[in-house]
Amino acid sequence: MQKDHFITVALHFSIYAAKGDSNWPFIFKSLGKLLSQNGCEIPTQKKNARVFTFFHPNTAFASVQASLQYVRRKYVSRDYIKPLPFRIIFHLAAPNTVELPLDDESDETWSFMEFGHFYVTKFLRDYLEQHHLLEDLPEHSFKRTENIKILDLEFNDPAELKLKLLFPNRNLPMKGTGKNCFYCGMTNHKPAECPSRFLTMETQGLLDLGSLTFEEIDKVYGSAFADFPRYASSLTSDITPEEIRKKKEIMALVSFFDVSSVFQLRFFFSFFGYYGTSWPQLGQKGQKEISNLPLKAGYDYLVKGRYQDAYEQFATEAAKASGKLTYAHIGLAFIAMEQGADMTNHLGNAVTLSLTNEEKIYSFLLLSRHYHTTGENQKAEKMISRINKLDCHCLDAVYRSIQLAAQNQITLEEAKKFKNLISEKKYFMSALIDPFLTPARGIVESLLLYVFQTNIRASRRHYVNACNAHKELMILVDEKTEIHEKIEKTLHELSEFDPAGKYSKIMTAAKKARDTCTLCNNLKAGIVKDIKIQQARIEERIRQLRLFWKKYPFPAYFKKFSRKLISQSREVSKIRPLDDKENNEVLFKKNKELLQKIDKAVSALEKERQRMESLQNTLEYLTVFFGMLLISEGIMVCGGIALILITSALLGGKPWTNPVGAFQAMPRVKEIMFVLIIFAAPVLALLLTMKNSLFKKMKKKM
Repeated sequence: MQKDHFITVALHFSIYAAKGDSNWPFIFKSLGKLLSQNGCEIPTQKKNARVFTFFHPNTAFASVQASLQYVRRKYVSRDYIKPLPFRIIFHLAAPNTVELPLDDESDETWSFMEFGHFYVTKFLRDYLEQHHLLEDLPEHSFKRTENIKILDLEFNDPAELKLKLLFPNRNLPMKGTGKNCFYCGMTNHKPAECPSRFLTMETQGLLDLGSLTFEEIDKVYGSAFADFPRYASSLTSDITPEEIRKKKEIMALVSFFDVSSVFQLRFFFSFFGYYGTSWPQLGQKGQKEISNLPLKAGYDYLVKGRYQDAYEQFATEAAKASGKLTYAHIGLAFIAMEQGADMTNHLGNAVTLSLTNEEKIYSFLLLSRHYHTTGENQKAEKMISRINKLDCHCLDAVYRSIQLAAQNQITLEEAKKFKNLISEKKYFMSALIDPFLTPARGIVESLLLYVFQTNIRASRRHYVNACNAHKELMILVDEKTEIHEKIEKTLHELSEFDPAGKYSKIMTAAKKARDTCTLCNNLKAGIVKDIKIQQARIEERIRQLRLFWKKYPFPAYFKKFSRKLISQSREVSKIRPLDDKENNEVLFKKNKELLQKIDKAVSALEKERQRMESLQNTLEYLTVFFGMLLISEGIMVCGGIALILITSALLGGKPWTNPVGAFQAMPRVKEIMFVLIIFAAPVLALLLTMKNSLFKKMKKKM
């Protein structure tokens, strides 16, 4: 199911039908009490109406069926053969459904209903069909009623409608006669004898347990606790992860201890050696070497049961002005607790002396556990509320609040919060085997089943999405590469995947499918982006050609160029937009072929442009050259005349009185003028032309 899509069940007690029998109100109240074990009651103002929220269809239908059978057998006379005077309707509680007056019997919705029948709204029936949730129910049929929005649900064999339990052996650790162990919660040993004292944070089994089916977990759990001393003796600090995975009973025990690891000595050791600032990282691998010798020594003595030595070490640290006071007092609290003394004062000192929120949170959690194990649940809840004020996102505190709520009655808001929490693998497995949740087993099992089947459907949905994404990707791929072959291999593995109730494998398969879908979409988006970039580049090239043609000084000689340019512009306009969600093989191939054709044509136009530019440059160069040549020849003639006159004057003549004579008197005048006009003038014109060309190029760059 999707978020906040739950099942609402409303029951109405007909005072008129039960008139004359004072026992029916009590029976109705007892019925509500039974239903509250598996669902969350919604308060109503009507005494003859009870409304409940359930989290799974099997739980909703089976709970109502079992509760009706129980009250009939327990409280109703055998002579009473008529249906019990209760009307029942099942509805989908979701944001987009029409609200029904579930607590108002005077509404016309209730007028045609018969006692004892299961009525289902079409909203709920359609939703269950859409999400294949009717497959979890025994054979049944829906019949029309006078109200088109309501259907009558009948089971072929109501006896087959039974509550599903993922983990029937939940309460096994509580079979002892003693008090709850502070470290693990068991009732067959004292804290000083708890096997968890010898474990480290490196020893984890909870997540590995998810690789087994629920039936296998239940079986090995039963075996492990049936012979607890035998398997518990194998739990030492040097046990390896391989041994835990190999011996499933050991895995079951370690997993059980992992549920309460935050209250155990191994977490304490990890906590006072912690150097970070974020609570979720506490107790993880890769901690630095402990530098505080009194704390480390005190911990070692405490694990070995040498309480006097441990006390001296922790007391020494607590007496230091700059000591780690919070940790020292927590260590003293553990010593007191293991010796049967009260640990409240030491934990209170730990709270008072805390320097960081993390220290306060840890101290409050330990106080909450202490009050819980001593039966002071109100004080335990108060400690959790104080944690929420410091950090409302502390998941360990959220989980503790549900453990405490389970001792009384889990509300709808708490159930929704719990549903979100157990969506994480660690807390799902914790909730599956946690014996402290036994009082609210019905609601917990319902939520677990809800989340489990949600993940199965999500895994299938992600697989379908991945297949569709792969299909869309391959439309755009010309040639398979190594990454495409890898994707096909992953999809083939997922197609043969059988979850078979293995939570870890379902989560892994869902992640694989989701990652594969993302990869395919990213690769497809990359190809589409490349096409868009290619199109943008071609459009820019055409734009540059247009600008060139607009300024070209000799258009009359290249009329074909203009026609070709207009033609390619029209071709580009034929390209249809292709976004990341497009799935049109014909369109993509057409666009790709069109772009290749346009690219080839534009390249030809660009080559022609180069020829046109060469011609333009040549003509412009010649025009400048001849202009410069005329100027150069003028300069050379004038310069030659000036040279002759000056030379004549220097030789003692008077050229200004008789210029012609001066020219005639000069030797080789003709040769000089010939050289200047024929040779020097062209050279000067060429130099001036080159200078002009260089100046233009520099100006363009600027």
